Amino acid sequence: MQVAEQSSRTRNRSIAFRMLAIETGIVAIAAIALAVGMDDASARSAALGGLTFILPNALFANYAFRRSADESPAAALRWLYAGEVLKLFSTALLFAFSFLALGPLHAGVLFGTYGVLWLINVAGLAYLTR
Repeated sequence: MQVAEQSSRTRNRSIAFRMLAIETGIVAIAAIALAVGMDDASARSAALGGLTFILPNALFANYAFRRSADESPAAALRWLYAGEVLKLFSTALLFAFSFLALGPLHAGVLFGTYGVLWLINVAGLAYLTR
């Protein structure tokens, strides 16, 4: 593997995990603010919405950056697809678990947090990869 290929893959992986760290901080601040300003169900909903976004995306990043496309395009594509399938499956499981097992939640806060993180992710990745 050439140094340039490794550094490109490492750079992209670093950007992805930097965004996940920023999003984790945002979720923590939002959950604390909702716990102080509203109620526990709102705080729990924000935290679960954030975790439902962050955990599957962390799994995806782990799989997506296992191989370099310059090294082996077929292997890189396989890992990318595996990561995406795992991300979709784990997202669905986390949403289902949130509603079925964790008491009363505010669906608007849960889905709102998920949606805001998605927008932050898109904007942040566009900014960081320019």
